[in-house]
Amino acid sequence: MIWFVTRHLGALDWARQNNIAFDYHVVHLDPANVHKDDTVIGSLPVNLTLK
Repeated sequence: MIWFVTRHLGALDWARQNNIAFDYHVVHLDPANVHKDDTVIGSLPVNLTLK
């Protein structure tokens, strides 16, 4: 599963125009929904990047 995290519509448009593959777009990521082999791309708060 690939999560794309951004609240910026321009980033979402850019990703789609450049064929960036993702399964889910979310504005705020709930870590409880992310599984071991998932990939997360986008803007994250520092406390989530260290997990």
